[in-house]
Amino acid sequence: YYGSYILYAPEGADWRHAARIMRDTGFGMLSGKPEVVQSVLDELKLTPALHTNVMMKLPPGRLIPSERRAPILKVGLHNLEEHLPAMTALRQSIPEFSMGLNADALRDELRLGYKRIFLVREDGGVVSMAMTSVERRKYAMIVSVCTRKEYRGRGYAGALMTALCEELEQEGKTAVLFYSNPVAGRIYRSLGFEEIGRWCFATFG
Repeated sequence: YYGSYILYAPEGADWRHAARIMRDTGFGMLSGKPEVVQSVLDELKLTPALHTNVMMKLPPGRLIPSERRAPILKVGLHNLEEHLPAMTALRQSIPEFSMGLNADALRDELRLGYKRIFLVREDGGVVSMAMTSVERRKYAMIVSVCTRKEYRGRGYAGALMTALCEELEQEGKTAVLFYSNPVAGRIYRSLGFEEIGRWCFATFG
């Protein structure tokens, strides 16, 4: 998936087959449950940078809307190019998000209906953002939730997450996400998200 392997299988899977496939292809990231990622890395004999995040889910009907609202803009194919430079600049300004945005992936996913993007614009720029990735019929992964440092504490992240989750709920989709920032974790819990496990990311090069 755009240079990234995301591995999952029932307990007891033999990951040597995945390792063989990965040896023959180029990749920049591997993610999965910590024990799965470590099994593949042991087989590949690689020691990349490892990051373990908390995985959360918003149970159906459990959304607690943020009391603080903000003027929210929804991005689609019709206005993506207009906002893409500011979105990229915002993401690159956040230490937790070392990688930029893949413009081709954004266009493809918007076209196919696998992604939705919500922004808060202020002072001529994008100051807060949240989006989904690889949406499917029942689930949607929320990614890239971020706010510029000088605009934090105004409730933008909670307002964006509320708008995004309300729309997902209306479509019968369950929201899931990862986080490593404790402040973000508190925001997600205040909205009704519950912890369901750990997810590991291994980055190469």
